[in-house]
Amino acid sequence: MPATRSSSIRRLATAWALACAACAVPALARQSEHDLIAELGRLSSGAIAGGEGSAGSDARADRAIEIRRALLARRGDDPRVPAWMIEQASALLERAGRDGSDLACLLGQPEERQRSVVEAAWREAAQLTESAEARSAEGADGTARGAFIRARALSLGASIAPAPADRLANARAAIAQVEETEGSAPGAESARRVVIAGACVQAAEALEASGAGGHAEAASFRRKAAELYRSVLDATTRGARSEWALRAEAAFGLVVASPDETRLRRHVAELAEIARREPFVTGPTRRADALLAVLCAGATARAELRVPGAERAVAPRLSGAVRAWLALLPRQDLALDEDARRAIVFRAVAALVPRDASFEDLPPEAALACGVEWSREPVGRPEALRILRQLSDRPDAGELASRALWERAVIMSASAAREDRMDAARALLRVAREWPRSGLAAQAAGAAPRLARTCLTRGASGAKSETDPAAAELYEQAVILAAEFSPALAEAELWRLERGRLKVESFRMDPARLSLPVLDGLLTGLERITEDEGLARDADALAVESIEMASSRAAAREDGAAPDHAAWDRVLGVARRAEAWAVVRAPALADRYRLVAGEAMLERSDPAARATFDDLSARLATLAAPDRLRVRLGLGRAQRASGEADRAFETLRDLVQELDRAARGPDRATRPAEYWSAWRTMLDILGEDNATGASGATPGSRAPAIRLAIRRLELIDPRFGGDAALRERVDSLRRMLGNGNPGAHEIERPEDSTSPLPSDAPDDGG
Repeated sequence: MPATRSSSIRRLATAWALACAACAVPALARQSEHDLIAELGRLSSGAIAGGEGSAGSDARADRAIEIRRALLARRGDDPRVPAWMIEQASALLERAGRDGSDLACLLGQPEERQRSVVEAAWREAAQLTESAEARSAEGADGTARGAFIRARALSLGASIAPAPADRLANARAAIAQVEETEGSAPGAESARRVVIAGACVQAAEALEASGAGGHAEAASFRRKAAELYRSVLDATTRGARSEWALRAEAAFGLVVASPDETRLRRHVAELAEIARREPFVTGPTRRADALLAVLCAGATARAELRVPGAERAVAPRLSGAVRAWLALLPRQDLALDEDARRAIVFRAVAALVPRDASFEDLPPEAALACGVEWSREPVGRPEALRILRQLSDRPDAGELASRALWERAVIMSASAAREDRMDAARALLRVAREWPRSGLAAQAAGAAPRLARTCLTRGASGAKSETDPAAAELYEQAVILAAEFSPALAEAELWRLERGRLKVESFRMDPARLSLPVLDGLLTGLERITEDEGLARDADALAVESIEMASSRAAAREDGAAPDHAAWDRVLGVARRAEAWAVVRAPALADRYRLVAGEAMLERSDPAARATFDDLSARLATLAAPDRLRVRLGLGRAQRASGEADRAFETLRDLVQELDRAARGPDRATRPAEYWSAWRTMLDILGEDNATGASGATPGSRAPAIRLAIRRLELIDPRFGGDAALRERVDSLRRMLGNGNPGAHEIERPEDSTSPLPSDAPDDGG
């Protein structure tokens, strides 16, 4: 049965005691016998009281043990030796009981460490008391005290002896030592009865375990033990508070000694009630003593495992014992935090349950305890993984399923096998997805992508490696989930950025995946990255790249033709979302996306385009040079669409004149696309004016100007800058005007001073 050393003071005391023991040999070797005896007298008269004692008294008691051991080795003929032997035996047994190891062996389920501590103590104490009795020069009182201590030691020996015969022999010897004596005080008498009762329990269990009959005698021993424990419990209820240890032991003993099922249940209920009162509950906070609570659970579990009265099946007995321990888990009244309680209970339950047990009849907590504890040993890990996997799918597991998945992930994450680590990452994803409100969800969401990332590459031929598609998909799922757990994760922004990077990477491979809703979700996630300046810059770069890809994808048609109305609808949607992003994250880019939106509106014949280009024209100087050209072109087109053809022509004529001037030089044919687009709109205006006289001119009067403009454009670039739409427009105008060729005077001198042609046309040799 695990001990509870939760107090930091107790831990310090233990460390101090060990340090004292380590220094004792050289220190004692240098001291004279006179000094040792004097120091022992001071220690014996100090505050070495019953009960747990303080840190200082524990250290003094340990020092006294070392001094007596040294004196017994030096002064074998001293008349005080028998007294020292009895004191030493008593001190050794008391030390074995500081953390409840003695009661764990007598009445509960001891751990191996506790067995070792008790075995060393009882053997040395038994030898000392036997030697003291043989050499005693004291009176009857000294002999009686030695017999009591020897009986206690023998009873402890009976509790841990592996063979039933040895257990029975030690138990009978313990009873014989003190059965005919009587204590000289109420406390001493209670202690004597407790020793006899404990030995009776050991004798009964030895007889039952031997399988050689003796059931009647065993039942007799149990009845006697129960009577003695009951008398002690009744006496200490009226006695001094200093007898709390005897009362506790008697209460535990009543449970263990119960001769039948009915009385077992009654005594368990009684023990539970006693545990809510003093001395189990002490201090101003009225918190229950953790050590006594643990001992109580061990005693109850031990009683459940024995079959009192009628036979019961193994599974119900085991279930009862397990539940006795599990009852500690929800208790908030113990001076133990949740982690300490869980560690104690899990160790105890795992020690109870056989490795081949079926967990169907056991509580889910038992399966979790065994899975956690058995996984600590390499040989137990396969069975632990099996149990945890089953528990994660049990309908009655509740939130324990998330703990089972977590523990399974912890085990598999340490594996060198990539498949095991991938399974661990999947288990963590289940924790976060299926139990998002559990205390483990955020941790699992943060750990899953880190673990999945270690599985991305797998060995290939030679020293190369390749990305595993399944691992890549798992990693992406983990990153997406981690990004959703903000602000629960400190690194949530990192996972949001990584999620965005993975999305953009997938868009590079398959642009068809980048629809407007997908872009909106991507930008929404990237917009939330604000705390870390470096991550924010990376997020903005990803956003710009995704916007550019989305714009290109939106305008594209599967047949390769020019964008249609639906395509421009998509472009407009992307541009507006991009503008909303830029206003918040990159204001310098906002006008660029407004320009894209305006161009899309022009293609859709949206009258709102005019206001957009008027707004952009007012801030023309703040734009980059290429964007300024697009704005001026767009403004001219918007003016024409709104019925202001003359104003549009002036706007576009200013643009092409400026570009003509800029193009003078060796590479005169170099003109930007905006130049040719502007001429296309201007020719449209001239053609409409020539056909209808829209500007007040006589129909057909613009024909010479149109022919002159076409001729000059052909001289600049016969391909019209590769603008297919312009080429189509020129061909259409020629068909409309016929095959007439203007004379030289028509080229050099337009019809009137209001000619729309640029006044500073390039020197093209015509």
